[in-house]
Amino acid sequence: MSTISYLKEKYPNCALIIVGDYNLPSSCPQDECANMVYSEMSVANCQQYNKIRNINDRTLDLCFSSIEIYVNSAEAIIDEDKHHPAISIHAEIKANLKTNVAPTYAFKNADYWGLNYFFLRINWIELYKLVSLDDKVNWLYDKISDGIVQFVPVHTNRKSNYPCWFSRELIGKIQQKKDAHATYKRLKTSYAYNVFRRLRSECKRIGKGCYNAYTSRMEELVRVDTSQFWEFIKSRRRNNMDIPSTVSWKDSVATTGGEVSNLFASFFGSIYAGKLNDNGEPMSPAQAAETLTSYDVKLSELTFRFDKVYEQMCKLDGKKGAGPDGIPNILLKSCAVGQGETVHTIYTDFDMVDHELLIEKMDRYEVAGNVLSWFNS
Repeated sequence: MSTISYLKEKYPNCALIIVGDYNLPSSCPQDECANMVYSEMSVANCQQYNKIRNINDRTLDLCFSSIEIYVNSAEAIIDEDKHHPAISIHAEIKANLKTNVAPTYAFKNADYWGLNYFFLRINWIELYKLVSLDDKVNWLYDKISDGIVQFVPVHTNRKSNYPCWFSRELIGKIQQKKDAHATYKRLKTSYAYNVFRRLRSECKRIGKGCYNAYTSRMEELVRVDTSQFWEFIKSRRRNNMDIPSTVSWKDSVATTGGEVSNLFASFFGSIYAGKLNDNGEPMSPAQAAETLTSYDVKLSELTFRFDKVYEQMCKLDGKKGAGPDGIPNILLKSCAVGQGETVHTIYTDFDMVDHELLIEKMDRYEVAGNVLSWFNS
């Protein structure tokens, strides 16, 4: 029972299915032993699903589960024990999403002097030999990754034994509960068990209150400070907890990594939407594009000066997080000396992009109207 409690505390989103022969000898009376088993399982949110009785009209093989399962009679593959009839168990289990295991770098503690020196020593002539813009960007990212590995320390998280929403009171009660359980295991008395049961109930009550209060606070803070939400996610990862298998918002439910990402994009979309329609709702990219002013400028006529690229890199807000490429602003800003010329070269080569492929991709993302016409020119 202590193992089950431990698993539920450490992995609150896990599904438990416990099947076994509960006709075991015990020093406790049968009724008291049965009540103890059912009480412990109910705390773990498990119900008993096996209703199939044996020849003596009893059920010895109990099937406890925290999710809905179906137990049916089955054909025995060996000689059947009349006291333990053959059964089949059907359960639908949806695997939880797993986070990508990748090193986390402490960019604030990086050796940027050494990193700039590393970039300045790179033979950038190899970059100019490449013809495709994609090849140039990939080559640049490879060099940046090499520099990060050498000059940016890997961040090591201190693993906590408890989630971030646990209060000091709850942690203290959990420790008392563990001590009381050890005392009950040693003494086997009703008094010791009652003490353990009381503490267990208090831990469950306080833990539920702490979690509800924490999630409510996060839901309020996420509107003004998204870092609090990601701290919540990081805490779950640090404590080896799985991300839930489903994420829902309004009438939408996401079950895969891509669907979850799109759902988050929809949730935060209003933050980045620059224009609203007459109903006060965010415009789609196609609608917003129609409202833009058309400029008689050709893509091939755009020019990028090194001093302007360097100036804009130095203006980056180092407190902002990384984009999809995983490179934060603090690195780009601190390494503007070593990377400014390279970034300038890639921007200058933008007119080498396959325009037909670019137009096709923009159309797929619902970019239309004046914006699409401008790129098409």
